[in-house]
Amino acid sequence: MSVIESANGFYQRNANRLIKKLMKEAVYRVTPKTHSWREYVKAFSKLLEVKSAEYGKKFQDYLDEQANILIDPCIMDKLPTPWVDIRKATDLFLQKHPLMNEIESIKRATLEEFIKENIIIQRTKLEKKPSVESVAVLQDFINKVQKEFKTQNIYQGDEQKHFALIPKLLQRLILYYGCFKVQLPLYESSKDLLDKIEMNAVTTISTATGSGKSTLLPVLLVAEGYDKVIVTQPRRLPCQLICKRVNEPMTDESGQMKNSLAGWAVSGTEKNPNANILYLTDGLLKERLLYDSNLISTNTKFNKSVVFFINEVHERSVNIDLCLALLARLLSIQPELKTKMKVIISSATLDFSVPTLFRNIPQIGLAEFKMPLMGTLHAVTKIARPNENVLDIVQELCKKRKRHCYDRIVPIQSSVAEVNQSCKLINQISRETIVAYPLIQSHHPNVQQDNIEHGSVFFATTVAETSLTFPCLKYVVDTGMINVPVYDFESKRTVLREVRADESTIKQRLGRLGRTQPGEYYSLYDFKVDAVPYPVPQICQSDLMNIEFSLRKSPLRKGFNYMKSFLPDKPPQIVIDKIMEQLRDLNILENASSDNLTEHGEDLAKLPDFGSLAMSKAVLAALRDYDCGRDLICLSAILGVLNTTGLLKSLPQHLKSPDGDFMTLLKVMDEILLVRQSTPAKQFNLDQVCQANGLKEIQHIIRQALRRYQTLEKTFNQSPDFCTRAQVKSGDWELVAKSLLTGYLDNVFVSMKELHDRSHLFVRYNSRGDIAKLDLQSTLTRPISTAPVSIVLARDIRHSTAVRATAIISFVGEIKAEWLEYPLEREFDLTSNEESYLNTANRYADAQTKFSHRINMSLGSQKMKFKGSSAIVLNAELHLRQQMIDELKFNLTSTSNPADDSNFTRNLESIKKMTYIFNPMKWRWAAEKQVEITINNSTAKKTCEIIIKGRDSDNANVKKEFDAFIGWLRICAVIRHPNDYVSPRILRPAMRKDCRHIEERISRVTDTKRTPVDLYKGVQGSTATCEVHRDAWRYVLLFDEDKPTGPFTMDLIEPHVALTHDRIDLDVNNLSVKKDYTHELGMRIDIQRKPYEIELEKIVTNIKNKCFKVLRPVDHYVGLRINEMQQRGWTQDGPIISVMPDPHYKYDAVLVPLPSSATLYTNVSTKMRSISSVQIVSIEEIRNPYLEETYEGMKKLIAKQCSNQNPNEQELFHGTKNAGTQGITDDGYDDRYFNTGGLYGHGAYFAHDPNKSNGYTEVNAANGTRVMFYNKVLLGNPTILTATNSALVSAPHGFHSVIGKHAAMTEYIIYRYGQALPYLKIVYKA
Repeated sequence: MSVIESANGFYQRNANRLIKKLMKEAVYRVTPKTHSWREYVKAFSKLLEVKSAEYGKKFQDYLDEQANILIDPCIMDKLPTPWVDIRKATDLFLQKHPLMNEIESIKRATLEEFIKENIIIQRTKLEKKPSVESVAVLQDFINKVQKEFKTQNIYQGDEQKHFALIPKLLQRLILYYGCFKVQLPLYESSKDLLDKIEMNAVTTISTATGSGKSTLLPVLLVAEGYDKVIVTQPRRLPCQLICKRVNEPMTDESGQMKNSLAGWAVSGTEKNPNANILYLTDGLLKERLLYDSNLISTNTKFNKSVVFFINEVHERSVNIDLCLALLARLLSIQPELKTKMKVIISSATLDFSVPTLFRNIPQIGLAEFKMPLMGTLHAVTKIARPNENVLDIVQELCKKRKRHCYDRIVPIQSSVAEVNQSCKLINQISRETIVAYPLIQSHHPNVQQDNIEHGSVFFATTVAETSLTFPCLKYVVDTGMINVPVYDFESKRTVLREVRADESTIKQRLGRLGRTQPGEYYSLYDFKVDAVPYPVPQICQSDLMNIEFSLRKSPLRKGFNYMKSFLPDKPPQIVIDKIMEQLRDLNILENASSDNLTEHGEDLAKLPDFGSLAMSKAVLAALRDYDCGRDLICLSAILGVLNTTGLLKSLPQHLKSPDGDFMTLLKVMDEILLVRQSTPAKQFNLDQVCQANGLKEIQHIIRQALRRYQTLEKTFNQSPDFCTRAQVKSGDWELVAKSLLTGYLDNVFVSMKELHDRSHLFVRYNSRGDIAKLDLQSTLTRPISTAPVSIVLARDIRHSTAVRATAIISFVGEIKAEWLEYPLEREFDLTSNEESYLNTANRYADAQTKFSHRINMSLGSQKMKFKGSSAIVLNAELHLRQQMIDELKFNLTSTSNPADDSNFTRNLESIKKMTYIFNPMKWRWAAEKQVEITINNSTAKKTCEIIIKGRDSDNANVKKEFDAFIGWLRICAVIRHPNDYVSPRILRPAMRKDCRHIEERISRVTDTKRTPVDLYKGVQGSTATCEVHRDAWRYVLLFDEDKPTGPFTMDLIEPHVALTHDRIDLDVNNLSVKKDYTHELGMRIDIQRKPYEIELEKIVTNIKNKCFKVLRPVDHYVGLRINEMQQRGWTQDGPIISVMPDPHYKYDAVLVPLPSSATLYTNVSTKMRSISSVQIVSIEEIRNPYLEETYEGMKKLIAKQCSNQNPNEQELFHGTKNAGTQGITDDGYDDRYFNTGGLYGHGAYFAHDPNKSNGYTEVNAANGTRVMFYNKVLLGNPTILTATNSALVSAPHGFHSVIGKHAAMTEYIIYRYGQALPYLKIVYKA
């Protein structure tokens, strides 16, 4: 028995030794030691122990059998050494039954156990039941791995190299399952897609958003064995967020040995760049394709292939198109690379030009994968809310989601300004119960990511459109608009245009929903989405000069003339030619046909990329000419990470430089670098430094700038040409400014105040003369009451096509004219008077003496021209503009003429007593043209002297404006006092209850206590459609242009003009509002009194019913107004009423000229033609309130006395001598002055026939005119007499008037005061 036991022990020791050796020399040496591999080793060890135990039992049985055979020989003493036979039997067993032969089966069994534990069982635990199709796909992937493991020789064996291949298989299984469990729609079709990618060099993918293109497909590609998957994103934030989202569910590793599947890289920073999947910006991939020869070549060693995954191609940015072009070029000139690389072009929507580009490359297979009908993981409901206000919708959704406060809301807007404004306003509206975060490109990705993790409402720009999955996103509110930069190569400016979003962009926005839960999409636009399917490629509408240079300085050494054949959409050839021309003008390209870089161009090419050619030129100048290389490198580092000026506002005052933004930013960098250089690297803590210097709010920007500076510093330290000069620091703004001028010489702006134009606006000092205003965030911004800086240099000029928009200049520094050294040609127009003025008193001659020896100057043909050094040109221009200041004097009284009537004389006297009404006009001219207006009124001399001090052309325009005012004054019957209006009141209760919306609109323009929120709603809210237009002397506010009852206007008129507006065309134009009367309406002219009696409620009713009443005789202008109203569907209400202003309180009556085009004028003049050779000089309407009141009272009295209540009102003529003209106008037909010798007694006589009345007039000796009145006469119940009766002193009893028919022409006689009303005064010659 001891022999048997010894043999058993030997076998067990041998088995343990073999197992230990296997584990130690093969299994345990496998790296990396991932969690999956440890799980596999654990299972393998158990199965190996089980198999070893089985073999031990088998050996035990074998020994027992052998022992039974040897028992008898041993007893019979025929086997003296049985242990020898046992040893032989043991050796024979080991030879026939080696444990190591079971390793392969154990390995396969372990793999099956791993699949069971980590996939099959785990699959049953998923919350959402997977589809049958996805389960089948997963099983296919598992079978594929198992088959490879079983059949491929590379996996068979018990050496370390064989076991080292297993972790890769395990990772593949985990990745396949990781893709399965996220249950994205693309998974079900992934086998077909992967087969297309395997069989073709290029594959285009067009699927719905949220299908898994950016996250699931790269992982599947790694699982399929592709060595590297490089995935582009258009922005920095998605690179980090998608990478994080991929790593979390796709790996199950833990502990220190964990290796992430995905990494990311953006300009200046990266994380895990050697990972199997690398997310990077398309701009960074473009740079690597241009400069990194090791990225892909014929010598590159791969197990399978590298995948270039160009994502979000629908955006068609310049970088995306260049990446496509560079890849197409590689496949075109090196077709052998098709075995080493795969190109995947992906987007939710794909333009046809992109696949066409690759389809035309010979010997390159292209496959198209489309699943446009693929649904989202969760349902998405579309809700149309056209033209509603985004803030109103957000508040509504915040109330709606109260029970689900984690639901995210993402409103998408077109501009950064709108996003920041909306975040601020929603906070104020909600009284800080709603906290919204901006999601914009300029924010650091870490800040954006932190906001996404902790916030729930995000106002976003296009940064939210692509490849982002927000946790718990429930609502997207889409304004449907987008800002697109468009470059005009003729004007050399990029204009930011707000346009409707194309269909592909709308789909991307919609695609943010339905990924993690059901969602709702609110569309605030009213256009047809599919009318514009794709955006215009940016490469066809961008400034390409910087890119042309970057292509030429790269190893490619060629520009767009070469690359255009590889682009999906080519820039116009004329644009490329213009770029080449500009580069030659800048001495960067040779003028020869070779278009090689000049020596200067080669020097620029040696510099690192500064993001723009202008900054590269500035840095080169600083290094070579101005000894401030380090200053410009520091400045470029922080400017390179800034595209908005928001940080300037948050800087502490001690860091702000009086020289402007450039030196302010340089001070910030110097402050940080000083601490960094004086602190050991391991002890430098940027957080603490920023906290100590008041820079905590912009710490993320400083971190990027510091990283950028370190990169530049490293590059310059390795540069043999610039290493030493890059260390030189000056801190002198003049040197820094001159360096910047080398690159940005076209961006010099001069205050228009210096050029005697609008204050606080600037003009580009070149031949283009663009108008701009200073960015409000700039450190050079001055209060409006303070003169602006004279000359500035700007880095950025932002143009917009928005209404009344002016270009914005940002990142500016104040410079001096003598620093300008570039050649310049300038000219400006003159009037003939200005030219003559300069040629007198040696004004121009003195300027020539002072400047012409340094520049060329010429004066003639009403133009002033300069050519030479820009510094001298500017000083010469400013000098001559100052010399052009002239003085113009005139007197308001001198503008009158003999034809002026008494109204004009009265009005002019009133104006002289309140010259303060001209103050707004004076302020306007001072602000817009630097014209000084002085008004000196002399009561004693009865004069009003106007003194204008400015350019002759401006002085003439001011004079024209005064002349126009006098013209208005001449046709004005009565000037309106500033307080002459009907005070506002609330509508009567019966109407007010239905007019609350009117009160709301009144409040929008009258409440001075309105908050910024109210103002926002008033101009951009869902109920507001207000546009503001500026005329010379007024602002016009246009309300409700597209409303059924609109449009309506409110005029904000300068007071001197407003006083001359004494008449109203239509009743619906007569409403007025007053500051701080937030619910009340007033009237501009009082038409409530007799004889008009038009109440406020009647006007409001007319507006609601789209009716209007005409309030003055119809002339050409009023006729146009009536036609315009009728074309908009309005209806005229009743006959025309002639509403005239009340006379001045000092006078009884006012006469208003009746226009010759008026219907009443035509009718009366037609009747007057019965007079032989009549010539009408004027017809004036008479407004005499006291007479009118008396007449209306008499009218009611006579009507009451008539049986049919008809006062029998007639319109009749009355002729009078010159002496009676003024009396009739002021006092009417006073019975005290009736004719006592009349044929029908003591009465006032009238006639239908003006010939009859003409006989009672007399000629005015001064001008040969006669005067006749046209009157309203109350005949009441008349008596007809055929015989005269001079004894009558009243109408016979029972009658109100007498009709005399004793002759051919009938006469009408009344005897009571107030029975006739003179309402037209006719001046004529006959």
